[in-house]
Amino acid sequence: MKFKMKVFTLIALLCSTVTGSPYTEGAVQDMYNGDYDGVSSESEEEIPVVRTPKFLSEAMSLLINEGETVRLPCQVDRLQGFVLIWKASNATSGPADENVLAVSSTIANKRFKLEHNRNGNKLVISQVSPADEGEYTCQISAYDPKFIKHKLTVRVAPVIETVPSEVLVVREGEPASISCQIVKGSPTPSITWTRKHKSEVIKGEQIKWNKVNRHDGGHYICAADNGFSPNPTTREVKLEVHHVPHVEIGEEFVHTAEGEEVRVECSIHCSPRCDVSWHKDGSVVDQTNPNYYITNLAAVHTLTILKVSREFFGSYSCSAENQMGTNSASVAVSGLAHPVVFKDNSLSPWLNKFFLEWTVVSRAKVESFTVEFRAEREFKWLRREVKASVPKPNHEWEGSITLSDLAAATRYEARVGTRNPYGYSNYSKPFHFATKGADPIQQPSVSGAMEAAFASKLLTALFILMAVIPFNSY
Repeated sequence: MKFKMKVFTLIALLCSTVTGSPYTEGAVQDMYNGDYDGVSSESEEEIPVVRTPKFLSEAMSLLINEGETVRLPCQVDRLQGFVLIWKASNATSGPADENVLAVSSTIANKRFKLEHNRNGNKLVISQVSPADEGEYTCQISAYDPKFIKHKLTVRVAPVIETVPSEVLVVREGEPASISCQIVKGSPTPSITWTRKHKSEVIKGEQIKWNKVNRHDGGHYICAADNGFSPNPTTREVKLEVHHVPHVEIGEEFVHTAEGEEVRVECSIHCSPRCDVSWHKDGSVVDQTNPNYYITNLAAVHTLTILKVSREFFGSYSCSAENQMGTNSASVAVSGLAHPVVFKDNSLSPWLNKFFLEWTVVSRAKVESFTVEFRAEREFKWLRREVKASVPKPNHEWEGSITLSDLAAATRYEARVGTRNPYGYSNYSKPFHFATKGADPIQQPSVSGAMEAAFASKLLTALFILMAVIPFNSY
C-alpha cells in the first residue's frame, strides 16, 4: 500500500507540474485517507521525507549562430525519485505561455532531443533558427518546483544591398552618393565603408559627395558585421567619374646627344577610355619609322627614340581624347644644354664687384657661356662671354666670372646661356644678388645640402656684419 501511495504521489506531482493543477502534499494525503482508516496509528510506519535535488548546472545566456546546434544542460546532485521537465517560452509561444518540450525521457516536441546522463540531461536543438530564440526552463518535479532558465539568442548572418547595386557613373563636378542597406541580420550589424586598396574607414550607411573629382573614382566596399563569422558580409560599388583626360609628362626638357636612346613618358588618366596619340612639332608621329617605338603599360604611355640624331630633336606631345574632351602635354627633346644652376652665394663682400659661379649639364662639349646682368629696375642687360672649364663626371661643366664696376649697396640680377655644338640654350631664370651694403632679395636658386645651407647663412651674416663696420676699420 505504501508503495502505491508513493507512485501516485509522483504521478500527482507530474500532473501538477505539467498541467498546473493545484495538487499539494496535503491533497494527496487526503485522497488516501480512506485506504488507511482501518489501520491503527501504531501500525503505520513513518514515511521518509525525500530532499528536493539541487541544481549543479547554472543558468546561461547563449548567443548561437543560425544553423548551429546548441545543448542546454540540466544537471542535479541526485535525481532518484524525481524527473526533469523542459519547457520553452520563445518567439512562437510568446512570453506568457510555456510549451512543454519533454518530461523525463518523453519528448513532446520532435523538434528537440535529449541527451541523458546519470543525474540530468541536455536539451539538444539542431539547426537553430530565429524561431528558437527565447527562454528554456528545466524544472524539477517537486511539491515546491525548482527550476533554472537558459536564455537563447540566435544570431543571423547579415544580408545587405547597395544603391546602386554595382556601378554609379557621374560627371566630374556633380554631386553623388552611394548607400548600403541592411536586409537581414540579428543583432543589427554595424556598417562601414572602405575604398579598395585604401586604409581609411568611413562609418555609416551612406557616402556623399557635393562635387566629385576624378580622384574620388574607384571601388568602394560596404561591410556589415555582427560577429556571425570572422569576416564581415561585403558588397562592392564602383564609382566611375567621367572627366576630361588628365595628361602629365615627367619633365618638360629632355637633354640628349646624337646616338643616344631617349624615352619620353606620359601619364594619362581618363574616364571613359580615351584615344592617345603622339605628335612631333605638331605633326602625328610616323609609327612606321623603325626608329620610333611606342608602348603603354596601364596609365603610362612611352615613346622611345632608339637612336637620336638632329632630325629627331623637337617638341614631342602626347594627346588624349574622349567624349568629355581633349588634353595634351609637351616635352622638348634637344641636344642643347640644361639650364645652369647657380651656386649658393647671393651677397658680395665687396662694394663694387661680385663673384658669380654656376654649373650646367651637357652631354655635348660646352664651348662657352654668355652672361647677362643688370641692376634692378634697369632695362638694358650687360653681356659677358665666359669660357667653359674642363668637364667633371656626369657631363657637368662649371663656369664663373667676377663682375666688376658695380654700384655699391645695389641689387642685381643675372642670367646665363650655354653654347654647345647644337647651339645656345635658353637663358636661365634670373639669379638675384647684391653688392655690399644691400640685403639679398631672394634665397639661392638651388638649395644645397643641409651643411651648405648652414654655411651660406653663416656667410651671409658675416657679410652683413662687415657692411655695418666702417670700411677703413678692416
